[in-house]
Amino acid sequence: MRRNVSEPFEVSGRFIMVHFARYPISGAFMNNLTCLNCGKTDQQTPLLSLTFNGEMKHLCAQCLPILIHKPQQLIEKLPGFVPSPTPPHEH
Repeated sequence: MRRNVSEPFEVSGRFIMVHFARYPISGAFMNNLTCLNCGKTDQQTPLLSLTFNGEMKHLCAQCLPILIHKPQQLIEKLPGFVPSPTPPHEH
């Protein structure tokens, strides 16, 4: 059984939706689940699924802060991704 949980969060002033999918994975599909940033597999660490330009990508929990705080580091790994300028932090 597949169960999706979707939660929005803000990245560089834009909101994106992250889909947490929970379902049995088997066969060749399992080998394709790797973090787009560090390359860890879902056998090594939990992965979060997200979509960009209609393609499913995966990011591990350790690399999620890069997407949120330093998205420019993912430009080469997400062709077509143009992060918004980072607004100043208000405290």
